[in-house]
Amino acid sequence: MEYFSSLAFVLKKEPSGEQDRVYTFYTKNYGKLNLLAVGSQKLTARLSGHLERPALVWIKFILGHRPKLVSALEENNFLPIKKNQSALLSSLKILSFLDELTLEYQVDEKIWNLLFESFSFLEKNISHGKTIADFVYFYFQSQLIKISGWEPYLKDCLICHQKANYFNFGQKGLLCQKHRKKDDLFLTESGLKSLQLLFNSSLKNFQSFNSLKEILKNKEVLEKFLSDFSFFLKRLKDNALKKYNAYYGLRYDFDGNLFDSFQFDREVAVRVKKTNKMFLVIGSLWKNLEKFKHFQKKYN
Repeated sequence: MEYFSSLAFVLKKEPSGEQDRVYTFYTKNYGKLNLLAVGSQKLTARLSGHLERPALVWIKFILGHRPKLVSALEENNFLPIKKNQSALLSSLKILSFLDELTLEYQVDEKIWNLLFESFSFLEKNISHGKTIADFVYFYFQSQLIKISGWEPYLKDCLICHQKANYFNFGQKGLLCQKHRKKDDLFLTESGLKSLQLLFNSSLKNFQSFNSLKEILKNKEVLEKFLSDFSFFLKRLKDNALKKYNAYYGLRYDFDGNLFDSFQFDREVAVRVKKTNKMFLVIGSLWKNLEKFKHFQKKYN
């Protein structure tokens, strides 16, 4: 039996039966993993102290048909974050967001570095309270969207390159009054400026907390834009997986970057109102849906 180990962030835990738990980790060396902590309450009790989110841990595990967690050793329990309500909330939202938009066995150094960098920055600057907590969460969302290959075009109209204030999620960019679609998201000048600053920001080159005021003064715009964009990407991911699995008749996990494993053709995004609630309905077309389970085969 071969054992593997990696540094990992705990994303979530779920019960499995009466005594077992399934822990989801984002690991440095293997991407996202769902690992079963088997058996006794004694085992899960011994591990649980190290695995309360947020937590950075060294884990030992077995891969195969049913991957299992063997042990966990605490690297950083992020106690300052856990003691600050705003920071804790933002950290948990970051972990949930990452879990929603990634797939198992997706090894990505950029995503790992972003996650590590975001938590280190939040912990280091926790004295700034809710301001820094909100910013780090928005920053993480924006950068993960960029890493996934869906960086929004926020300069001018995609078609005529004139001034534009309407964002089309399907085309991932701005459209002007002339070329906009009926249900595109309208952005004020100030809101658009905040989004531009956010997507162009960098924690490595961060110089002043004064710059955060310009970004966060349109917090509601950021929340709306990132929420809609994230929902759009999640629907695309789920839709692609369903079609792929239906075509091949199996459950499939993609590795590599989120959309690198198949060629995207085009999508249709339509807002539908039902019982006074707006829903985003998405259809997508894909080309060259080729995939090899080389990573999983290696450990089965």
